Amino acid sequence: MEERAYGKLEWLFYIIILPLLFTGLVLGMVFQFMGYDVTGKLLAAARQTPVIRSIVPPDEAAKQERSEVRKLTAQLEQMKKELEQTKSANQQLQQELVAKEAELNRLKQQNDQSQKQETERQSADQYWKQQAKVYSEMSPKKAASLLGAIPLAEARAILGRMTVEEKAQILEKMDPEQAARIETGQ
Repeated sequence: MEERAYGKLEWLFYIIILPLLFTGLVLGMVFQFMGYDVTGKLLAAARQTPVIRSIVPPDEAAKQERSEVRKLTAQLEQMKKELEQTKSANQQLQQELVAKEAELNRLKQQNDQSQKQETERQSADQYWKQQAKVYSEMSPKKAASLLGAIPLAEARAILGRMTVEEKAQILEKMDPEQAARIETGQ
């Protein structure tokens, strides 16, 4: 028999790699029996290796982490929807507020105008009451001649603020046609 010469690669495999592999396997089993988690460490290292990562199954912590991520993502999406709904409700309320403010401003202007008109009416009423007092202190004949000379609307306003007796005395001294025009407003 002839002896065959080993090549450098065969020599490296039989003399170095196989004994190292056997030693590593025996040490791993010994450490495993001693309570050290060798398989867990090897799987963790394999999960971090780029090509082997796709072959090695994920551990339970990673599964739980992924399920947590899914739950949190779903929760985030739900909160985004709620935020959008809240934003739209807020925008609608803002529009309603603007409309209510416009209505409030309009009502304030109306109130200011009505107060102004009421003040003007009261001052005009006060003016006509003073005029009525002046004419009622005059003699009925003189008051009748002066009331006949002023416009009908003013004469009616003055007579309307007098007592019935004063009005009757003045109208008695007036021309009947003129008194009828003042009373009827024609």
